[in-house]
Amino acid sequence: MGKAPAFQFYALDRASDIAGLDNMAVGAWVKAMMYLWTIGPMSKERLHMIAGDGVERVAFLFTENNGLLSLEWMEELREKQRAYRDSQAEHGSKGGRPSKVKKATLKREKGYPKGRKYEEEDRSKKKEGGNLKDEAFEKFWIAYERKGNRKSAEQEWQKISPEDHAAIMANVPKYNASKPDMQFRRDGERYLKHRVWEDAIVIPTNKTATNGQARTQAERDAELDRIVDERYGL
Repeated sequence: MGKAPAFQFYALDRASDIAGLDNMAVGAWVKAMMYLWTIGPMSKERLHMIAGDGVERVAFLFTENNGLLSLEWMEELREKQRAYRDSQAEHGSKGGRPSKVKKATLKREKGYPKGRKYEEEDRSKKKEGGNLKDEAFEKFWIAYERKGNRKSAEQEWQKISPEDHAAIMANVPKYNASKPDMQFRRDGERYLKHRVWEDAIVIPTNKTATNGQARTQAERDAELDRIVDERYGL
């Protein structure tokens, strides 16, 4: 159970979660969100009793662990708040955070050179390195249609190997095409975190082969390629 009575609510990130839902589903999501923060993860039955029938429409937003439902982003935020409180308590027990002068002294004692020139060079190096990573991520961010939190997605991107980056860029158009309804797609962060590009692609159609039999895998792949070609011109 979280001790904090409130949490940061980034409207743009959460709006992407509920895009395309009707008011009943959104109301159930808001009610579920409030109680999940106040009480913590709970069973499907209890959440349904609290939030009403509309909660079934937003079931895809919840994560289940040991029979309990939660919102992944909320639990991450809860852990960050807990870590921050622990950090503040630790600083308090040591007499507060070190002053800027004390920090500078500690750096020099550890062998860091003194002076503005060093600090500017260090910032410049970090910026150059960041741009190299951002260029690849920027291509992914443009191609991936359900955005979510950019900062969190970029952090996940930087944990992934360049070889997987190439596999991701090949998968994204097919993933977008296979889920035309935006609400059933993962946001960018969770697409990367859960390695969704490695999952099997299912095309959104019930068509069968001309002989009336279920289509082969090759026929399903061809249909998916056709959808991608029509949508993206690839």
